[in-house]
Amino acid sequence: MKTTIKRGLTVLMILLVTCLQANTLYTATSGDWFSPTTWSTVGCGDKTCKCIPGNGDVVIICNGMTVTSNIDIYIGSGGNAATLTIMQGGTLSMGNNYLDVKTGGTMNVSGNLVVDSMLFDNNSVVNITSTGNVTVYGGFKNKNNSNSIVIDGTMDVYGNAFFGWGSTITGNGTVIVGGSSYGTGYVYCNLPGCSACSFTNNCLLPIKLIAFTASFNNTNVDLQWATATEINNKYFTIERSNNGTVFTTLASVNGAGNTSVQHNYAYTDVLPENGVDYYRLKQTDYDGNSTYSQVIATDVNLPDKALTIIPNPAQNSCLVTFYDNNNETFQLSVYDYTGREVITRNVLSVKGANAITLDLSSLAAGLYFVALPVNGTSLNARVVKQ
Repeated sequence: MKTTIKRGLTVLMILLVTCLQANTLYTATSGDWFSPTTWSTVGCGDKTCKCIPGNGDVVIICNGMTVTSNIDIYIGSGGNAATLTIMQGGTLSMGNNYLDVKTGGTMNVSGNLVVDSMLFDNNSVVNITSTGNVTVYGGFKNKNNSNSIVIDGTMDVYGNAFFGWGSTITGNGTVIVGGSSYGTGYVYCNLPGCSACSFTNNCLLPIKLIAFTASFNNTNVDLQWATATEINNKYFTIERSNNGTVFTTLASVNGAGNTSVQHNYAYTDVLPENGVDYYRLKQTDYDGNSTYSQVIATDVNLPDKALTIIPNPAQNSCLVTFYDNNNETFQLSVYDYTGREVITRNVLSVKGANAITLDLSSLAAGLYFVALPVNGTSLNARVVKQ
């Protein structure tokens, strides 16, 4: 069961007065946490100190900086730092590793935090501001008596979540638990029937997403997803990003409304971008409320000489897609099986992915050949007119 809990109090931001203390460490370049060339004691982006933060230090990951770690990190007494602050636009990405905010440790997240699993220990202090995004791909624990946790941003937990006795979480943000929620800890939320409720209460997400995949296929990216249940699910919005942070809308797909049986969905991105493409689903219910899926990625390697026609066979029109290395104007031609030119038109191409709608309504049913002089060569493809 997925659980969404919306928090209802205001974060009291911890002032970064500690930035002026002698042991403050700023990220100088994007790099590994445990590399001495990553950190500076002077300021964000300044000369590296060739040192690594440790017990008692104040660590700040600045705007535009990305710090990674292939080792578990502990925030608090005896750990890798006393205080961790991720500023808006900053990122800490820990891969398959563990983050523990220990007793007495403090963490402030206004940017992005990605971990495999995470623990908020007894009497730890955690503030996730309205611009903060935390992704936990494994499990999460809010330990007993951990009651200084404020979430005004978003925390996505794809595994199970435990909320210990006496623990509380407040704030105006959203927590999405993809696995099971258990324990006796309390939260404050504004969902129907969830006022000051325990996580063991029945607070349902509009959908239960059981699969979401993206695969590169020649020149397209095929997206598939499935739901086990849906409650008031109006539609899905497919979004894409080339950096995993800023997303644009591709299309919308209608949901199933209310159902307790599995539903499968699919969408083809016919104009992906070269490199790594990131995708996510935005689910919107009939009340206008929305939630996001996890972000998935696939490698896209577009060949310079690829020409694709969708659909094929086609009826009155088709979409001609290709990748151009330049901005240019050229002539598109369509030939019948005898080699006679039956369609010609001028095309303005832009550098990158292109899509041209080709009108076939004047043609009789049969086999035709499309030719484009792109990138200094001729791209050719067959199309069947039904």
